[in-house]
Amino acid sequence: MKHILYFIVGVLSIFAFSCSKDEPQANLPAKAQATLSGIDHNALELVLENRSENPPAEVDYKWNWGDSEEFTSDNNINVSHTYGTPGEYTVTLKMIDIAIDQEVSSVTYDVTIGEEVNENGIQIQFNQLEAGAWDYSLNWEYVQGSEPNHVKEMYVSLATDEAFTQLLNPLRGIEVGAIGEEIKVEPSQGFDVNNLASESTYYFKIRFVDIYDQPSEYTVELNTRKVEKPTIRLENTTNMVRVFVQSNNLVNKLNKDFNEIIVTPSIDLELFEKSEDGLSLTYYKNIQETIIFDVEEQAYNRVTVEKATSSDGIPTGSKSLYFSQSENGPLTEISKVSSFVEGGKRFIYIGDEENISTTSAVGIYFELNESSIKKGEVIALNSSNTFVVTDETNGAQISLEANPDGIESFGLRIIEEEENTFDAAVESTSKENGKNHLLYFSQQDIAPNVEVMINQLIFQVNK
Repeated sequence: MKHILYFIVGVLSIFAFSCSKDEPQANLPAKAQATLSGIDHNALELVLENRSENPPAEVDYKWNWGDSEEFTSDNNINVSHTYGTPGEYTVTLKMIDIAIDQEVSSVTYDVTIGEEVNENGIQIQFNQLEAGAWDYSLNWEYVQGSEPNHVKEMYVSLATDEAFTQLLNPLRGIEVGAIGEEIKVEPSQGFDVNNLASESTYYFKIRFVDIYDQPSEYTVELNTRKVEKPTIRLENTTNMVRVFVQSNNLVNKLNKDFNEIIVTPSIDLELFEKSEDGLSLTYYKNIQETIIFDVEEQAYNRVTVEKATSSDGIPTGSKSLYFSQSENGPLTEISKVSSFVEGGKRFIYIGDEENISTTSAVGIYFELNESSIKKGEVIALNSSNTFVVTDETNGAQISLEANPDGIESFGLRIIEEEENTFDAAVESTSKENGKNHLLYFSQQDIAPNVEVMINQLIFQVNK
């Protein structure tokens, strides 16, 4: 495809024209100047029109085209020059008074010739218009010889009318207090328009300026979708429930600048993890009952708040050991829970050993008062009834201590109690910073390098 490009002359892209039709007056200063008459980037030919003002009676015009040190005389109105190679050049025009053999005026212009850009400015083709309820995503490709590196400046504007008289802010949409105006953005191949009203029509304009200061612009109509309820998918694990949310707005816009997913459980659960894109939430659970999730999506910081709400439920409950820990913890994939009596005291043991002893078997120990094993009961855990034994300590007990976040209150919650068994979960009863189900053991006097943290712990044990 043949690409004909046009020419920019330094800082002066538009040359002045003389407004007077009278003969120049002798007392007016001479002024050398020229304007672009034509350019052929393929042939590397430049044509200028001499528009100098108030020349002396006998005048000679000398030109230097920037590709040599030589000045040549040419007193024609249209003057042309062909370059040998593409590049940037400085063109100089001097006005010489022949009577005194002296320069009376001169001017220089910077020239770029030979770069392959489209003669009509930046050319693009939209390849994706993704509509949401409150947001819109536009993507395009550069065509007909245009390239991203040909873009010098890019401006965008957003309006509620096709004539662009009612402007909004392209980044802030209908946010309260946002100033409606065209804004300059970094050149790109896509743009996200945020915080629109649902079921509404908008007009979006992209204005390009290429490397030769040639403008071009594109206007596209945007139609947002109706707000619909977000869909919910739930996954139930041993002691966690994961909530996956799908919006009918743009998928990747959840929990971004303007749109937010709010999940409200019907019981007190601790949020454990939230995905970076806001699409999934993970909660600890420690009560055996049905949890109802209300998922609310809304656009905010606007005069009229639009939102949608969905509900779904899932039964919880735990029947087996489930845990995670730091790498140097005492538990493994085959760790199990058992109950034993030692020295007239009952303990719960979690670990791998067959021959259990509080002075040798690696694992976690809870000392129990059997009268407190009742459904709903929370048994306080502290340094007097909870400890860990690790290989590094050679059988020494490391007592439960405050964790690095300063949480000092722990409990063993009885989830379900039957005749011979009960289900239980270890948790931080203060539930600060989302640190539910957390135990922290550290005893620098016995083993300076031992630091054990158990983050999730729920199990079933025989009485």
